[in-house]
Amino acid sequence: MSVDRLLLAKFPKRPSQNLIHVTTSKTKIPQLLSVAESAVYDAFLMMNFAAPGCCNFYGASIVGDTIEPNVSLSTDLFDSAAHVYRRQAWPKIGFIDLQTVIGWYKTVRHGASQIPSNPIERALFAILHISKIDISPVEVIWLFYAFESLLQTKVGENFASLVRRLCLLLGTNDEQSNIVRRKMRELYDIRNAIVHGGYEITHPKRDDGLDKRAEESVMRILNAVDYGYAFLVAAIQTTIIKGWTFPRFDEIVVGHASQK
Repeated sequence: MSVDRLLLAKFPKRPSQNLIHVTTSKTKIPQLLSVAESAVYDAFLMMNFAAPGCCNFYGASIVGDTIEPNVSLSTDLFDSAAHVYRRQAWPKIGFIDLQTVIGWYKTVRHGASQIPSNPIERALFAILHISKIDISPVEVIWLFYAFESLLQTKVGENFASLVRRLCLLLGTNDEQSNIVRRKMRELYDIRNAIVHGGYEITHPKRDDGLDKRAEESVMRILNAVDYGYAFLVAAIQTTIIKGWTFPRFDEIVVGHASQK
């Protein structure tokens, strides 16, 4: 299936139900509902890294117990990444064999742990946070958390370091590197305005019928995060394809000999 076909696919309008079976070998029954809920989150990520945008749990709940937790997870991040690739043919957003993704996922995510244990797991948790919120400036904060985790840059570290490592991971040429630098700068400026003040916040209703400026504010975020999502999905797919648990970046010093 191509990205174009996936974007044009018509998904059922009526809600569907899928059975989840959870078993345990322990005599003391653990929190099976919580385990099932965690499995839904994991399935969402694995499916969408295999075929970005294919698995949308927006408005979903786990039913059949006295408690029916909401597990709503939107594919907006993955859809945006696929749209950028469709328009620009870069960064590469492709399809990966699901079994390959599952095998990789098991090396970076252990059980139903709630605290991340490695850089990729921190990035995955950030993606889940983004997938649970509507359009919001908070997306930009989580997006940079994901990049800083994946690329292992320290909080507040030089912006150039983040861009350099992202370009290395994506294997960019000069033209592509300039696109990364420009688009990430737009995101970084929005992040700084949110964190340090100066960001012009909008009413949560965001009704452009009441105020035309609302649409402009929302579109500024959407245009900025679209490329950010594309870079992030492409970077993680690269990591999966290479079979890495997570990328490691080593810096070297190269001396320049004077010409006699």
